[in-house]
Formats: sequence, C-alpha cells, structure tokens
Amino acid sequence: MPGCLRTYNDAAAARPAPGAARLITLVQTARAATDRGTAHFHTRLGLTALHLAAPAHPKQSTLLCADLAVDACRTASAYPALELLDDPLYRGQAAPELVL
Repeated sequence: MPGCLRTYNDAAAARPAPGAARLITLVQTARAATDRGTAHFHTRLGLTALHLAAPAHPKQSTLLCADLAVDACRTASAYPALELLDDPLYRGQAAPELVL
C-alpha cells in the first residue's frame, strides 16, 4: 500500500495527513476483491487504514467500519469478525449495532 507509510509518518509527526482519505479509497478498492482466502488479510488492512485515517477523517473512518463489518459478515470465517471486535478503535467508531 503506497500511502500507508506516508500517512503513518504524518500521523506520528502530528502533521495533518492529506493522504489519509486516499488511503481509505485504496483500501476500499483492495477490499473489493475479497474472497474467503484473503478476508482476514483485508480486514487487517482495513483496520490499519482505520487507525491511520481516523484522526483526520472521522466520517470516512466510520463508513469504513461499516464496510468492514459487511465484509466480515459475508465470509464464512469467524476470524475477520474477531479482529474487528478485538480492535478498540473499531469498537469506538462503529455504530453500536455493528459491535454487538
């Protein structure tokens, strides 16, 4: 992911992260190709983007949480759901009905 490191460096230096919105878009594009074998990876990728983008783009991050929940429900594997429910930022940003 070309934007991850740049966004991380901006966040670590407490600079505005203009690439964070682009990062969310790139992650959403990558998630579109999710199949059962890569669902866990794409969930972790989405959570990474969430952690990098949430401070600068809370609205887009909330939408990403909803997308991640839908993806987790579509898979036959429990691992993506466990990743989401184990992540404190996801639990804080996601709508309450997505965290039950």
